[in-house]
Amino acid sequence: MRSDFSATVMRAISILPNNVVIFGYNALKRTVAGKVIERHYISNREHLKKMIEPDAYIEDQNTADWEEVLYGVNPFNKEDVHASYNICGVIATFNALLALGEHVDSASIARLIRIYEQKGVALKGLLGTTPNSIASFFKHRGYKVKMISTSDKAKIDAFGKEHDTYLVIVMNNKKTLEEYMHTVNISIDDEGLRRTFFVHNGRERRVVRVNDSLSRAIAAINKHGSNTQNRALIIMGIDKEKNK
Repeated sequence: MRSDFSATVMRAISILPNNVVIFGYNALKRTVAGKVIERHYISNREHLKKMIEPDAYIEDQNTADWEEVLYGVNPFNKEDVHASYNICGVIATFNALLALGEHVDSASIARLIRIYEQKGVALKGLLGTTPNSIASFFKHRGYKVKMISTSDKAKIDAFGKEHDTYLVIVMNNKKTLEEYMHTVNISIDDEGLRRTFFVHNGRERRVVRVNDSLSRAIAAINKHGSNTQNRALIIMGIDKEKNK
């Protein structure tokens, strides 16, 4: 009975407009206790050294290694949350920094986890990283951030011509939130006659290349051949030209 009720609620939420869903998600932002943050940082810093290749995109959070990384706490039982479940926003930030030309390594991930736990994560991290925390991070770093929320493919593709890299938050299944949300970086390559998009840490668990179309790149976040269509809730365009 309870699972049926939960499924009904998740489906009901999914029909709400994007801005309402994102507002609700941002409203769940909570900080993690300072002692917990520092304990996570010390543990993560050592473990991540064994995992992360410097200046290389992260393509798969669903590995056993990420089970050892800590990000947030469960507000209901106070237990640590293991990062394979909720780390996508941190990985998307890491990948976007690399796409923007910054040096990144294992210490970068450890610092990002600490920053987001300090600034606020959804339900103390149980539901990952809130969109406004990600946008604020890049703005405070000096980058320009523009956001849109639309399902109009023409508008998405026009937006896809304007920026240096993208962060996208999608509902994995546009019909229900039961399959949760996922945040990815989509980097670009403008060499040659066309713009090429690269989806990092999507559900294919490898980089996916798409030519010309940001809307098709977003669709490719889901596993190839899947009958499930995703739904973009928010698309962030981030530019290398820093704010003055």
